[in-house]
Amino acid sequence: MTYLFYAIILLGLIICQTTLLSRIPLTAEIYDLVIAFIIYLGIFRPFRESLLVVLLAGFMMDNLSGSPFGIYMSAYFWIFAGLQRSAQWFRIGDSILLPFVVAAGVLFENIIFFGTIYILGSSEINSSFVIRTTAIQIAWALVTGLVLLRMVRVAHQLWDNWHLKFVTARNGHSKH
Repeated sequence: MTYLFYAIILLGLIICQTTLLSRIPLTAEIYDLVIAFIIYLGIFRPFRESLLVVLLAGFMMDNLSGSPFGIYMSAYFWIFAGLQRSAQWFRIGDSILLPFVVAAGVLFENIIFFGTIYILGSSEINSSFVIRTTAIQIAWALVTGLVLLRMVRVAHQLWDNWHLKFVTARNGHSKH
């Protein structure tokens, strides 16, 4: 049932970002919200449980975007793997650090994206655009990252509680 929860959250974030937030002028340049979900998985969930979800999230975003195939999957995987590794040495699940972790994830994704554009030789992009876009996305991440991570964490706890009650009630009624 945890994977159903992950699918609902992932699809909800993608739909919210592509249909709602992209239409609102103030939020049109917001960061990739899926990064916050990947960071949640990297910090708060076990590696074996989350790896498939991270790869599927990257696959979905690669298919929905016009970017070179594999760029989202690669970015998500390295953010996730880096957080899993860092969590062994640092307490990055503390509330004070979480907005900065989301901002670092956004910065890392932008480095991968703009680096790929540069390597592929696109002359349509200039450094002021890259700096402006990255700065806006990092600011959004600092403001909303903690809230988004907490919302996912609370939703997951509610989902687990609901699932436990559902299974307990179903098993309790089947014995009579």
